[in-house]
Amino acid sequence: MGNLAFTFRRVLPQGAGSGDGYTGTEDAYTEVDIEAEGLREMLKKEIGTDYPGQNFDGETINMTAPFAPLVSATPLRGLHQSII
Repeated sequence: MGNLAFTFRRVLPQGAGSGDGYTGTEDAYTEVDIEAEGLREMLKKEIGTDYPGQNFDGETINMTAPFAPLVSATPLRGLHQSII
């Protein structure tokens, strides 16, 4: 996917906004695809296997809100130092 770091999107269910009054917001969700190799490697290193159910292998890492691996109680080892 070129030079994209990540794609952040809101996903609405089929039929939402079709003009029939159904907004679909109660069934909508937000997700992010992390695509940049450096960002994927950093997350894999910092979170790794510490968060069950999240796979950090592959060309794209997908997470659905509330993005639990990123905001879990497990501290990201030294991450705050690398982004300051």
